[in-house]
Amino acid sequence: MCGIGSNLMSLALLDKFRSADFVGRDVDEMSVLAAQSNFASLGLDATFEMGCSEDLPFDDNSVAMVVCEPPWGLRHLKHSDMGSRLKVWVLEWMRVLKPGCPAIIITICTNRIESEVIPLVRQKFPGSALDRKWAYENYGFEQCTCYMLRKGTGP
Repeated sequence: MCGIGSNLMSLALLDKFRSADFVGRDVDEMSVLAAQSNFASLGLDATFEMGCSEDLPFDDNSVAMVVCEPPWGLRHLKHSDMGSRLKVWVLEWMRVLKPGCPAIIITICTNRIESEVIPLVRQKFPGSALDRKWAYENYGFEQCTCYMLRKGTGP
């Protein structure tokens, strides 16, 4: 769900993350190719691959940060389908995330995130918390919100 790599590029351009290993996955081949091209045009290095967020090829507790903007149901899925899969995706992101590290999720599914996903994350990963959230206007999607969930460090 890296799309064309915009969110990853934003981080990769920061000095703080210059030595980080970036991996982007998307189910759409054209998005993966665009992300590769965008990174290359800026002289940035990353691995982009086809794949979904339901079964990530990473060990538990092995990733320092997850940044994702799930599809909004406008191009790849119906909005109702995306919403029902959001819980599965977020749980998988939290599985691979190192304890104490953040998952940054940008979405218009604010009600589902707040009423279903965050409580489930807290249940499955004790000590996990909503670190912060901020909403902004995005061309008519006024409920567009960025959530920073921090994985708990234990029970």
